[in-house]
Amino acid sequence: MTSEGNRLRVMEILDQTFSTDSKIKVNNNTDRQYSADDETIARDEIYNQLQVSVPEFFYVPEGMVFNSYSIVSESGSAYITYDYEGENLILYISTDEQDNSVNNSTNDVGTLVDTIEMNIKGENVEIELWNIENDDVNIIQWKYHNTYYEFGGKISEEEIRNMVQHIFF
Repeated sequence: MTSEGNRLRVMEILDQTFSTDSKIKVNNNTDRQYSADDETIARDEIYNQLQVSVPEFFYVPEGMVFNSYSIVSESGSAYITYDYEGENLILYISTDEQDNSVNNSTNDVGTLVDTIEMNIKGENVEIELWNIENDDVNIIQWKYHNTYYEFGGKISEEEIRNMVQHIFF
């Protein structure tokens, strides 16, 4: 079975298990720049270098595709970027759970919209949803297993909420 076939099978099993009535669209165009394998390689390298869990979104808005990643071992951080409607969405991961440089900047310019409580592998996690009104930017922030995570960019509140509901570690 191919990687694409494996991914589709996993999604089918999840759909049957959780009865989410999700729809799977397959894009087998030859003009894709990156594949699911590229994102998997990025996740694996981040995990191996930083020893942190890397979240996967089992729901992504149509048109959101993996772009690139970078790891800064010295600071214990990593970035995964995605293209979405001509903009970049960024997943930031820091092994410094007290990473206040990013958190404080959001507090200064954004509005806390909601705190979403989730149970991730038996651990209660609070995910904060922030809105930066001037830029129409939505950001989610959370801490899990002594690691700080932040994801966001120009994406609607509805879409980012859907993504939050489908985070998997």
